Amino acid sequence: MAFQFELDPNSLPKLTANGDNFIAWRSAWLIAFKFAKLEEIVSGKSQRPATEYEQWDYKNTKAQVILLMAVDKELTIHVTTRDTAHQAWTYLTSRFDRDTGSTAIQLFKVLSNLRYHDGENLRAHIDKFNYLWNRLDNRCLSSTHSVAKAIKPIFASDEVKGSFFLATLPDTMDHIVDNLSTWQITTFQDIEPKIMDLAEKHTIEVDSANATRRTPTWLRSDGCARPEKEMFGHEWFEMRLFDEEEKSVEEDASTKSFTNGPRIQEWLSMIPVPTTQARPPLDE
Repeated sequence: MAFQFELDPNSLPKLTANGDNFIAWRSAWLIAFKFAKLEEIVSGKSQRPATEYEQWDYKNTKAQVILLMAVDKELTIHVTTRDTAHQAWTYLTSRFDRDTGSTAIQLFKVLSNLRYHDGENLRAHIDKFNYLWNRLDNRCLSSTHSVAKAIKPIFASDEVKGSFFLATLPDTMDHIVDNLSTWQITTFQDIEPKIMDLAEKHTIEVDSANATRRTPTWLRSDGCARPEKEMFGHEWFEMRLFDEEEKSVEEDASTKSFTNGPRIQEWLSMIPVPTTQARPPLDE
């Protein structure tokens, strides 16, 4: 029995109105068009023949329908007003993926500023790093701009990628970086599994370090007070009864000390009572 698979457009990303997910969207839908055998129609490699164009028109219309399902409703007009799927694809690419030097610089800046912070999901951090690295790599590969061409060589080395990744780790993980360097583990493909193996241990060490600070439980780790709903019920807010009990004990102790304490009474009787004397006259 032959294996059958139907492509569900709803399972793929939809291009947002501002195109902020264009890179991921394009990658996913290029695969979808290949699966549907419409890649040549969308890319423009297949042109409408002068004769016997019925089959070509059918494929072009099918590609247009798929594009309509793949974009936000605010972008559908840019698909419907183009004669071919290739024209619509070209417009979306020119609008959201312009080949400029500033685009490559901006992507490089985002990658360079990426940082991992203690307590965050390390797996998610690695995935984000890979996404940004691949996005900049793809930009440099497809770009003809001089800036992109100048950045392009760094992606040929997995050791450079490994160095970039280690630079995103915090100072609290310097001992891990030192160990990797000592064992000459420098490529990203070798660093990634080692980092994941050490992630759990690193989390325990960080938690242990935080525990030694004895931070009050009504404070967050950043030093700010927790929301009221989290603070309510804390032992510090349940002290009314204890205060009343302590006050009662103090009153009882005070009463007993002066009522049943003859030693206190003896000390009080020994305190001399000051007498009133006439003030001597002032010298004239």
